[in-house]
Amino acid sequence: MYQTVMLSLRSTGVSPVTNLFMSCASFMLIFLGSFAIGCAVAYYTSYLIKRYNPIIREDDPQKKKRINRAEVTIMVVSPIASYLIAQGIGLSGIVSILFCGFILSQYAAENLSYQTRKLIKFLYQSSAYICESTVFMFLGMSAVEFYGAYRYDDIILIFV
Repeated sequence: MYQTVMLSLRSTGVSPVTNLFMSCASFMLIFLGSFAIGCAVAYYTSYLIKRYNPIIREDDPQKKKRINRAEVTIMVVSPIASYLIAQGIGLSGIVSILFCGFILSQYAAENLSYQTRKLIKFLYQSSAYICESTVFMFLGMSAVEFYGAYRYDDIILIFV
């Protein structure tokens, strides 16, 4: 969205209708490209987990349920790879990681072992909570931030 707005602001000497059309076309191109990259990475990851599951799965001679490190690594690295590929091409990494997560939850999660699925769910929930808390903390800090000398009351408000 930012790239689309900046492109429309830079274009001078173009009629507003043409500018609007070009902005919409640019937005759709970025969105569809990011969507395609996210889906492609997620489908490839799902295929990899399903096809090579006996190879990836570690043998457990004591027949205890263990968490498979390879499955966890693949499930954590694939959304990051999707984001990096989209950003590297100049598309939206957020859209790419969003659709990668949708596809992974539908197709890849059912091929994971129960313990791994439970751990992945816990890891994603914990990281989401940490990121959400950080965003709200920054929003709260920006509400009381001023560009000047702080009064005594302002400093107390910040600590409260």
